[in-house]
Amino acid sequence: MTAPVVVATKACRGCGETKPLDDYARKGKSRAARCKDCLRKWAVQYRSENADRVRVNERTSRASNALHRQAWRLSNYQKNKEKIRARVRARYSELYPLEPERWLAANARRKQRLKVDMDKMDRALSLAYRRAIRVDACRYCSRRLVGDMHVDHFYPLAKGGTNHWWNLVQSCGPCNRHKHDRCGTWMLLRKRTS
Repeated sequence: MTAPVVVATKACRGCGETKPLDDYARKGKSRAARCKDCLRKWAVQYRSENADRVRVNERTSRASNALHRQAWRLSNYQKNKEKIRARVRARYSELYPLEPERWLAANARRKQRLKVDMDKMDRALSLAYRRAIRVDACRYCSRRLVGDMHVDHFYPLAKGGTNHWWNLVQSCGPCNRHKHDRCGTWMLLRKRTS
């Protein structure tokens, strides 16, 4: 005969119900005084009552931990590179058959924008400049992330920028992904104000 399983319980200070310990968040070696449901309700109420304060705290936390977050993202990408790429490929192969014209048109537009107003000399200069800036630090955050540096269009192709050498800057991957299709001036101003 097996001994009965004893489930440790605790009374919640929020709702007063007695619940198993698994329904309480861990706080170091002990458990929180309120159950997870009560904590969620309290958090929603606190955020709605103190929205400005929460926004300021999040902004300062984001600014002070930016390097740590960026390093974590990069290491996470390096560890899970194949999974991430497989997920992107799966999404592409899932969506491409539904709208192949859209994908083909997008690629054709990008290729066309790359060649706008560029003669043979301009293309050669652009290629040489790409090689020259390969060793530069990021134009937006001044860091150098080995293995995750991109050549970015300061004025994006989507907004009418060209592939000329004077529109190319070196950018780290996180900055380039964050900038997306915005102008590089926006990114520089944003970095100064934060």
